[in-house]
Amino acid sequence: MPKERTSSGQSSDLPGSELFETFREMSRNWIERASAEAELGFKLTKDLNAARSVPDAVAACQEWLTKEMDSRAEDARQFMSDGQKLMDTNARLLREMVITSLLGRTSDENTRSYPDRRCSLSRRNELTTSLLQAWFA
Repeated sequence: MPKERTSSGQSSDLPGSELFETFREMSRNWIERASAEAELGFKLTKDLNAARSVPDAVAACQEWLTKEMDSRAEDARQFMSDGQKLMDTNARLLREMVITSLLGRTSDENTRSYPDRRCSLSRRNELTTSLLQAWFA
């Protein structure tokens, strides 16, 4: 399991710390995106107030719309990336929980304690799949 640094600098081995850190990173990214969107709206308001003619206003709106569309495309990419990070993190945590429940220790502890009995990745996946099938059967 990943180790989380506490405010005192000590490391703690919390099962959800990796997931928590993933959510924290996603949250930071979305706050930055929301701030950028607000700034874009303020810029449009400023440009419209400064427009001296209809063509100036239309140009400001076109510029805003172009940036807004680019921003929405970037939001979609970020959403997909965040979703993938979340799925990867959950899969790692689930795998660790399965290995811990089957072996009674984490995979790192198992490798250190019994280096000659290392479980291959394909074997871990087989164990995970069989356990999940048993749970949902």
